[in-house]
Amino acid sequence: MYQILVLATVIGVVVLAEGAAERTGEPVIPGVGIEEFGFSARPDLAERDVVAVEGQPFAEAVRVRTLREPEPAGHWWSVQLGYPALVRVREDDVLVLRFAMRGIESSDETGEASVMAYFQKAGPPWTKAVEFRASAGGDWREFAVPFRMRRGYDRGEAMLCFGFGFAPQTVEVANVSLSNHGPDADPDAFRSGPAYQGMSDDADWREVAAERINRIRKSDLTVVVTDGDGEPIPGARVRVEMLRHAFGFGTAVAADMMPGGRRENPEYVRHVRELFNRATIENALKWPRWQRDGGPDSQAVRTLKWLGEKGMRRHGHVMVWPSWRHTPEELRELADHPRRLREAIREHIIDIASTTAGLAEEWDVINEPFSNHDLMDVLGREVMVEWFRTAREHAPEAVLMINDYGILSTGGRLNTRHQNHYHDTIRFLLDEGAPLDSIGLQGHFGWDLTPPRRLWDILDRFAEFGLPLHVTEFDVNISDEHLQASYTRDFLTAVFAHEAVESFTMWGFWEGRHWRPDGAMMRMDFSMKPNGLAYRDLVFEQWWTDETIETGQDGRAAVRGFMGDYRLGVEADGRIQTREVLLGQEGTTINVVLE
Repeated sequence: MYQILVLATVIGVVVLAEGAAERTGEPVIPGVGIEEFGFSARPDLAERDVVAVEGQPFAEAVRVRTLREPEPAGHWWSVQLGYPALVRVREDDVLVLRFAMRGIESSDETGEASVMAYFQKAGPPWTKAVEFRASAGGDWREFAVPFRMRRGYDRGEAMLCFGFGFAPQTVEVANVSLSNHGPDADPDAFRSGPAYQGMSDDADWREVAAERINRIRKSDLTVVVTDGDGEPIPGARVRVEMLRHAFGFGTAVAADMMPGGRRENPEYVRHVRELFNRATIENALKWPRWQRDGGPDSQAVRTLKWLGEKGMRRHGHVMVWPSWRHTPEELRELADHPRRLREAIREHIIDIASTTAGLAEEWDVINEPFSNHDLMDVLGREVMVEWFRTAREHAPEAVLMINDYGILSTGGRLNTRHQNHYHDTIRFLLDEGAPLDSIGLQGHFGWDLTPPRRLWDILDRFAEFGLPLHVTEFDVNISDEHLQASYTRDFLTAVFAHEAVESFTMWGFWEGRHWRPDGAMMRMDFSMKPNGLAYRDLVFEQWWTDETIETGQDGRAAVRGFMGDYRLGVEADGRIQTREVLLGQEGTTINVVLE
């Protein structure tokens, strides 16, 4: 049985910046290139080649093409390169693993290919000294992984490995080294420059973002306090207390963890209420799950009702995920019967739209059409317009959306095939009269982090349609928690500073119920990780208004606050009045009479 016993401390994972200083140490596998590593995988799982590389400080790389995901999923060691350590390593030694990689092809939603790098005992129980999942897009990226050994190994007792057993992908790895810097080494000495452009605290985009946020996310709240005769009351104390943002800050939720669910978790529910003002049902509204467990009395519907009772905006996901893989198995049997296939899809849309009418303010009508197009291949591109019209007919009040991945991630390189396809699909739907109300942009990230200014370029391009934009799915699936927190802060700041964006949704928040646990912002014990602290600091501190002011001689008090719901408390000479008000884009003036 596979077992992980981590006997080292990962000191810090570094994505090396261009020009990072070279630091020497005793080679653990001296004179051995990646092309000499042994390869183990069944022929039906993966293929290995050595390829030439141009324009890099290395001339060769090993290319591994993973043909299918191992079963069960997660057995990344099923496709492995490995080589034994040729020197002894001792307890407390600081080792640094360096390597370069790039992804040639990927089926992952980040658009990146992945490699698991690990240093392990060269025999059962295969104890891991370190394991680190790296990912990259089409450009070469260099990684450094410092770690401290918690036990020693004699020559040949340990081995350096790379695992490739993920979903279908093609990845190249090169320039591998493992060096021992001894027990007295300072791990911080191996850190280098910022991992993405604009990461530094003095980056010029931050001043632009602050100006935009002040202009587009705040407005003026004026309180006029008078007595019963209409005379102004100077010196009245006015408490302006924010209750809820107008901007959407959301999460995907697991319906079975919510009230009434079979895995109901009060701590999970409490954090949903405290940290977010909107929610997406992560899986329970997807067609196969809805067919099995859905209906008016389902847990999905109960969760939608509960969220509504708590004042949270509800996002339905998804009416049609148009591939055989994401629809009921029997639908594939209708591939040669287009009329029956079309009607089956229509009946599903009518069922789920009418059942949730008034319970979901938004709906993803179509999800990920770039990679999921089996249904359009049979029925034609025009059928997407029909799906939107059917959804509008049976959920007339809902905001209807389209959603796709790979638009904001992988460095955000403009004019890529995926981005262009999404842009063209939206243009087609609008030209054909589809009732498309908003555009969903997923943001699943690995190590290839898109700079904030490039995010603005992409958002500008899709904002040209004149429709609201929503960041529907966000996570940063990396093991470097400092970098993860920095990018969460900067990504959220960039989208909050763009006037076309109306909401931001994390695709889960708790490690215990997250599709990629490293991407969560809360640990298993519900303690906050650094990325969670960054989120909370922005949303509930820096972008939160809670002030106490006094009226002037004219009885007026004014504050510029973030738009949203407020509670006002007004007090003068023992007279008290409380109001709840909405601060909108045009500003609000409230008259309070203290008699």
